[in-house]
Amino acid sequence: MTARDPVGGDLRADAGAGRDAAISSLTGLICLAGVMNGVVASRLLGLDPTLSAALTIAFGLFTVVLAEGVPFALSRARARFDPDWNRIAVKLVGLGALFALIAAAYLAFPAFHASAGPLVAVLAPAWPLLLLGGVLLVALTDAVDPDPEDACHAFGLAMLGRPADRAAVTLFLRGWLVKLFFLPLMFSMLVGYFEWLDGGIPAPAHLLAGDDWVEWPVRFLYLVDVSVAALGYAATFRLFGWHVRQVETTVGGWAVCLVCYPPLNGAVLEAFFPYRSGAVWSDAMDPTGALGIVVGVVILALQLVYVGATIQFGPRFSNLTHRGLLTGGLYRFSRHPAYLSKNILWWLTFMPFLPGTGIGEAARRTVCLLCVNAIYLMRARAEERMLLEDPAYRDYHRGMERTALLSRLATVLRRG
Repeated sequence: MTARDPVGGDLRADAGAGRDAAISSLTGLICLAGVMNGVVASRLLGLDPTLSAALTIAFGLFTVVLAEGVPFALSRARARFDPDWNRIAVKLVGLGALFALIAAAYLAFPAFHASAGPLVAVLAPAWPLLLLGGVLLVALTDAVDPDPEDACHAFGLAMLGRPADRAAVTLFLRGWLVKLFFLPLMFSMLVGYFEWLDGGIPAPAHLLAGDDWVEWPVRFLYLVDVSVAALGYAATFRLFGWHVRQVETTVGGWAVCLVCYPPLNGAVLEAFFPYRSGAVWSDAMDPTGALGIVVGVVILALQLVYVGATIQFGPRFSNLTHRGLLTGGLYRFSRHPAYLSKNILWWLTFMPFLPGTGIGEAARRTVCLLCVNAIYLMRARAEERMLLEDPAYRDYHRGMERTALLSRLATVLRRG
C-alpha cells in the first residue's frame, strides 16, 4: 500500500530487504495511541478542525518516533558521527529543486488549492522550523545510513548536471508524486472529519433511538483511519526505517488505485457505477430490532477490521509503494483484509439488491457494485505484482496460499 520521504528515501527496488523491513503490529498500536492523544488534546484545547488535524498527526508522529524511530536509528548509528557534508549538500540541492517544483505547480494550478490548501495553511507559518528540521534530518540520516548514496542523492546529482542513476531519479520522483497526491488529500479529509466531530457526541438516548449507534462509531473510526493514513504519508523517514523501497511502475496499477479516491472516484466510479440508491441498511430494517442489531454489529466489526488494517501499518502506511511487510495480525488471515472488509461493508451498508424502485433498478445497482468490487480486485492484484519482486513477500504469499483461513475455506469448498 502509500509514501512520504523528506530525506529522499531509497526508492530503488531494494530486493530482499523485506525481511529487514517486517512491520511489528506493536508499532501500529503505538501510532494509534499517539493519534488518540492528539484527538483528545485537540478537543480539550478547543482547536479548529485544521489545527486539530495537524495536532493529531503531530502527536502520533512524535509518539511513534520516540517509541520506535529513535531506538531504530540508534541501533544503526555508527561508532562516530561522521557525515559527508558534500553529499549532504547534494541532497539538499535535490530537495530544494523538488520543493521549488512543488511550489511552482501549486501556484500555477489552482486545482491543487482545494486539497492542498489546508495543509499549506498549516505548514507555511512554520517554514523556518521545517527548513531547519529538514537539514538536520538529512545530516543525521547521512551519518547513520549504511548506504547514504540514496535516491535523493541521485536526484541532487541530476539537478547539478552530474551523472546520476536514472532509475533512482525516476523512482524518487514517482515516490514524491504519490506523496503529493495522497498527503494533502488525507489531510483535507481529516479536517472534514474534525468538522463533523465538532458536532459533538450524541446523547445516549439519541444514539440508541436509531442507527446512530452504528453510524457514529463508523464515522469516528474513519477519522482514526485517515489520521493514521495521513501520518503514514508524512513519515517516510529513512532515518527510522520507514522509507520507500518500491513504487508502482505500471499505468494500470496507478489507475486502479487513484480511481478509488477523490476526485477520480466521483468522476469515474460514481458516474459509471452508481450502486448507491440513497437508501442504507437502516432504511430496510429497524436498526434497534433483532435483525438490525445483527447487521449493525457486523458492520461495526467489518469497519474495525478495515481501520485495524491501516493501524497495523502505522507510520509505514502507503498506497502504490512498498515500505515494509505485514505478516501478522489481520494479515495472518488475509493478504488484503482492508479491501475484503470494505467491499463486504458496502454490500451490507447500501444493499443495492433491495428492490426499492423495482427489480430492474436493484439488478442494475447490484451489477454496478460488482464492477466496483472488480476494480478493488484489480487493485489488490496490482499491489501483489509489485510486492512479489521482494523474496520475503513471495514467501509470505506462498505461505498464505497454504495456511490463510479464507484459502483453507476455498480449498474445502472446492473439495466438497
